[in-house]
Amino acid sequence: NIIGNADSTNVSIDKNTDIFAISPSDFPGITWKLSIKLGDKVMIGSPILHDKESEKIFLTSPVSGEIDQIIRGERRKIEYVIIKSDKKEEHISFSKPQSKDEAIDLLCKSGLWSMMRQRPYDIIPNPKANARDIFITSFDSAPLAQPIMDISDIDYLEEGIKLLSQLTTGKIYLGVKFGSGISSSIAEVTEYHGPHPCGNVGIQIANTKPVNKGETVFTLDAATAIRIGKLLITGKLDTTTKVAITGPLARNPHIIQTKFGAAIQTILNDEIKLSAHNPRIISGNVLTGIKVDVDNDFLHFPYRQITIIEEGNDADE
Repeated sequence: NIIGNADSTNVSIDKNTDIFAISPSDFPGITWKLSIKLGDKVMIGSPILHDKESEKIFLTSPVSGEIDQIIRGERRKIEYVIIKSDKKEEHISFSKPQSKDEAIDLLCKSGLWSMMRQRPYDIIPNPKANARDIFITSFDSAPLAQPIMDISDIDYLEEGIKLLSQLTTGKIYLGVKFGSGISSSIAEVTEYHGPHPCGNVGIQIANTKPVNKGETVFTLDAATAIRIGKLLITGKLDTTTKVAITGPLARNPHIIQTKFGAAIQTILNDEIKLSAHNPRIISGNVLTGIKVDVDNDFLHFPYRQITIIEEGNDADE
């Protein structure tokens, strides 16, 4: 038990962040190449990086604006592609697919395919892979995690599930928290209760229909399925996300609505307790999140939570 749970009814809109970034290391299993160069103008949904092999899978821009920096690490590995927002909210338009191949193409071009995972190995799925089943988790049981979806998004979820059903000859399994009231006319709904990690999709697979040797399943969270539904209905990629500011050193644990890859420095402006002398900032939860530098880092996928705790390296042993 960790103190600092966010008040889910207290939601503020992030209007100050104008620097956003894509981190290729958040999307494993693929060698990424740049689709842009410094100074290029981009819109929401514009391709930023593509897979080196097939050039079919993309990571796309969360905002409209200009490519500001390309930060590289050892062996010229791309660490971040930084985009400066122009606040104009200009979108790339996507067409509704009419077949399975067009559905896969839409997900790959919009960047939503990169937010799904393939089991085994928990990597981005191969578009040519045959998925035995698809598993969607609608809740997060990790410490201080907030709800993944609102019940008001159920129509978008259904639309997303309808498209996902084209990608498998098996079933769509929707894992929900016991008593949530979430239902589906397409997916097979399974309720879970108990402590963490009951919200992890791997646990849900193991307790529903385990993956045997030679089989492949796709996984994603309900937030991604909802974005697929919104893409189909509106023709636009939704890159907004609600981030929970949590932890014992959070001054006012609450929810901030921002965009993918927002700068941590802006999000946490005045959000850390003044008494915190050596805080650890985690993009994600305390078990699986990534330690970040408040001055130079960005929100990491799956873009849902920031946890602020004591570093704890000054204890008198």
